[in-house]
Amino acid sequence: MSESLHTRIARETAVRRRLGSAVAVGVTLYVLDGSVRYAAVAAALAFCVWLVADAAQATVGDYADHMVFGLLVFGFVAYTVAAAGLTWVVVPGRFSAAGS
Repeated sequence: MSESLHTRIARETAVRRRLGSAVAVGVTLYVLDGSVRYAAVAAALAFCVWLVADAAQATVGDYADHMVFGLLVFGFVAYTVAAAGLTWVVVPGRFSAAGS
């Protein structure tokens, strides 16, 4: 019983710590930029990424940071290629036109 209570308290503390960090990100961006919407979106995204990283750490273990970083890079590249329309993408060994 005490072990499950200890685990629950540790998880709640981790979520509170991540939430506090996300609030700090939002406040910093609000002070620097002045846009409430931008600060709120950035804080929410930071909170989500940290929660995904914590879940990956619990699931994958030692390589969770590499997995999360790879997924973030993959998502950024996919978004950039999709948003740019017809662009040239360098694929190892050949060139190809993305979007055609």
